[in-house]
Amino acid sequence: DTYIWFRSFNLSFSWFTLVRRGALERPEKWIVRTRDRTTLLGNFAERIIVALVLGTVFLDLGTKQKDADARVGLFFIILLNFSMGASAQIPAIMAKRKVYYSQEAAGYYHGYAFFLAQQLIFIPFVFCELVVFLTITYALSDLQGEPLASAEFWNCFSLVFLCVVIARTWALFLCGVAPNTTAAVALFPVTVVLKVLVCGYMIAPDDIPSYWKWLNTISFLTYAFRGLLVNEFYDLRLQCDNSELEPSTSDPLFNVPPPNGYGGAQACPFTTGRMYLTRYDMEDYGKGEVVQCILYLFCFFLVYHALALVALVFKPHELGDQEEAPKFDFVANPSHAGDDGVGAEHHEAKKGPVSFIEWRKLSYEVSNRKRPGEKITLLDSVEGYARPGDMVALMGPSGAGKSTLLDVIAGKKTSGWVSGTRLVNGKGFDASFFPRVAGYVEQFDTHVERATVFESVYFSAQLRLGVTDDQALAEAEHAMKSVRIWHARDRLIGNIETGGISPELRKKTAIAVEVVAHPTILFLDEPTTGLDSVSAMAVIDTVTDLARGRGLAVVCTIHQPSAELFTRFGRILILQPTATGGRVSYFGDVGRVVEYCHHHGLGEMKEGRNIADFAMEALGSTHADGREPADVFLTSEECKTMRSELEAGVFNSAGEVRVPEFDRAYARGVGKQFQVLLKRSVLCVVRDKNTLLAQLNSALLIGLFVGSLYWDLGYNQSEAMQRVSLSFFVIVFVFFTAAYKIPLLVGARASSFREKTSNMYKGWVLYLTQMLADLIIVLPRATMLSVLIYFMCGLNLADDGTRFAAYLFMMILTFFLAIGIAEFFAFVCPNERLGQVYFTSCMTVFVLFAGFLIRKDNIPDWWIWLFYGNAVRYPLNFFLKNELDGLDFSCPGNEGAVPVKLQASYFDPSLSATVTCDASQMNNLNCFRYACPITSGNDVLSEYGVDQSVAAYAGIVIAIAVVLRVVNIVAFTKLNWVQK
Repeated sequence: DTYIWFRSFNLSFSWFTLVRRGALERPEKWIVRTRDRTTLLGNFAERIIVALVLGTVFLDLGTKQKDADARVGLFFIILLNFSMGASAQIPAIMAKRKVYYSQEAAGYYHGYAFFLAQQLIFIPFVFCELVVFLTITYALSDLQGEPLASAEFWNCFSLVFLCVVIARTWALFLCGVAPNTTAAVALFPVTVVLKVLVCGYMIAPDDIPSYWKWLNTISFLTYAFRGLLVNEFYDLRLQCDNSELEPSTSDPLFNVPPPNGYGGAQACPFTTGRMYLTRYDMEDYGKGEVVQCILYLFCFFLVYHALALVALVFKPHELGDQEEAPKFDFVANPSHAGDDGVGAEHHEAKKGPVSFIEWRKLSYEVSNRKRPGEKITLLDSVEGYARPGDMVALMGPSGAGKSTLLDVIAGKKTSGWVSGTRLVNGKGFDASFFPRVAGYVEQFDTHVERATVFESVYFSAQLRLGVTDDQALAEAEHAMKSVRIWHARDRLIGNIETGGISPELRKKTAIAVEVVAHPTILFLDEPTTGLDSVSAMAVIDTVTDLARGRGLAVVCTIHQPSAELFTRFGRILILQPTATGGRVSYFGDVGRVVEYCHHHGLGEMKEGRNIADFAMEALGSTHADGREPADVFLTSEECKTMRSELEAGVFNSAGEVRVPEFDRAYARGVGKQFQVLLKRSVLCVVRDKNTLLAQLNSALLIGLFVGSLYWDLGYNQSEAMQRVSLSFFVIVFVFFTAAYKIPLLVGARASSFREKTSNMYKGWVLYLTQMLADLIIVLPRATMLSVLIYFMCGLNLADDGTRFAAYLFMMILTFFLAIGIAEFFAFVCPNERLGQVYFTSCMTVFVLFAGFLIRKDNIPDWWIWLFYGNAVRYPLNFFLKNELDGLDFSCPGNEGAVPVKLQASYFDPSLSATVTCDASQMNNLNCFRYACPITSGNDVLSEYGVDQSVAAYAGIVIAIAVVLRVVNIVAFTKLNWVQK
């Protein structure tokens, strides 16, 4: 008992500690810890914008029939927006998952305590966002009750709030069971769209086949939708304007006397909110149903919470193992190394051109974000050079600017202002041609994850060398053997989620990708980061061999090198952080740094100490006596020697040397770039089995489900509207599930940035090849979905099957259009999370103005441009026109018909008597005639504003898709979110 009590106390304390750390610290730290400021402000801005859009679209709703429809549409779009919007949390959750698994395994905390803390931290943000959102929407739309002051408002708030929390918890669950971010993002909209379909809006509960009614019961959106409608309509009085009365004055029987006609009589379909609820089979629910729905949703939250807890905590997804590469490639016989060895021929000097690089008075400034208009200096008059065969190390304390200096010298900076002079082989720096001369190895490896080691190196050789494919193949093999990775040539590079090669192999692969292009200058940004001491030495030894064997000028940032590793460098440039930016405190031979410090009284190195640590201590910061090592260097002989060499010209003093010369910035033409990129793009799509199977299986499952839900549609009133809702659902499914492209494209930013800045290819060529590779997913998805839905639902097969062909054609176009919109947000948003947020909001707005949730005639004039400029509307109208044109509908057994009270007495031949229809005859069936609202498909098309031909709609969709792709090409090639 004592143990159990102690254990319970320990767990409770763990919960309290995590919640306190997450929720009760200073607000500034809380915001930074849970959400970065960009995303936080972006989320609030998105909520306010959507609320203003919805409020002004549904402005001052009245009590007419069209206003009742609009109220339902408003509640549906709110549920759709908040439910689908939870997908934006997935990237952040998946990022936390990686940290959580490592920390939980190390015993930092109990898993369920961490899970609970994350859930609690999320709630205040949702509360604030939702209060602002609903207050704006309620006030502008004039819904039932006063904003913030009525039971109706807080009932609505509770229902939507629980929906948001449940949707996010469902996202947590999918993050626990999905292998990676892309799979989770692909699964989320599919599973939520299914819940949306059966919630009662698109198909009434009584019309759902018996074998699918259980889905209606277990969908949390069912209870949210029901609660919102009962809350809004229960006490509402409705009326009709003249155009809403049935039958319409254009009905041929309108003025025909009874019993054959209506005798001019008309009726309002719904005069109370409770009557209106019969459209959604909710007429039996009382006001207390709202509270019950809130309780049902709370129970759903508990169930989803338990599922997510099990998925994330008790059944953790294993992160991919990183394969360990051999630490040494031992060559027993130099003349024959074998497959895994490196023969002597791979280290002998390769005669070729060489390069010299020098930088003078190099300074770099950036904008001060806290004080707009001011600049911050990060580098101050830095000077140095690198000759062929040199190994130059850039060192300095954190914040000194060593990586910044490397990027400035290499021309990789994407922002800020650079001043000073950079000379390559005695000539001014030419950013267009410099990538042909230099290679750049990133600090964090930016490889294409689904390529093998060999494919990555061969790809670089094909596009950066102007040689045949056979010659490129030979160069790739030589480069891999030179850096000792030939044994790993067939391994997929992978990532931390899927597994892959070891960090050492990644770094060596990055080096091979660069050296295969025969650069004469090689930049490396902290190549030993993340490696153990043996692996770090192996990488630096590889670079040293290349520098000596090929005559490369190597410039490399290095952080806390071992004494042995430090001696591999010939020269060292040490930066000291000062008030005016990083300044040079030493540039010269590594072997003279101890003597230099002794000579200038900057320190004495004790025996056995690491020379690199001593140099950093002596030259990296201000001394106790106030002396600045950077000032000491300016008056030293070493500085005078360096400047005299720079003034004379390092290249000019070298004598006769052969330097590289190029007549174009890209080694290969557009045709070859297209061929190589298309092959790689196709391979990447095929190898991404998680995404491929998720997309194909979702189309198959949705097709089967929708086909069985709308099985063999007939021609009564409800089935006429079901044909409309079916088309609408297909559009919603296609557009929202395109979100899977966002994590793929954002995740590929770093690799594409490296490849584009290395002049491997033009950006628009990569975009076009990726667009064509999407056909591997789009064509089977569109075909499966079209075949299953069209034939299982019994859609229109007129015109010898040409309507199905048109349906399939438009389905393919719609998939391409949806993917194009997702790509746009992946390109223009700074991160994946905001891309998901704004994509969902954009889709919400497009769906809202597509003409289904609110009819064209009801859209305010100031928003009508969104109806005409709507990417969702045109494929929807195509599907409706293709399906409904020429169909006839009826009201068998008066089902769906509106009872019209006849106003006058008439003689009924069938009764051989006069029927008196005054106010006392309300229960006399002979005093009523039933008006069938929908008698042809053209009635529906007219109601939804579908007034063009299928050819016209197809042409518009094609035009939008083409313009969108052009915009995407511009965004992809001109916008860059990889900041250096």
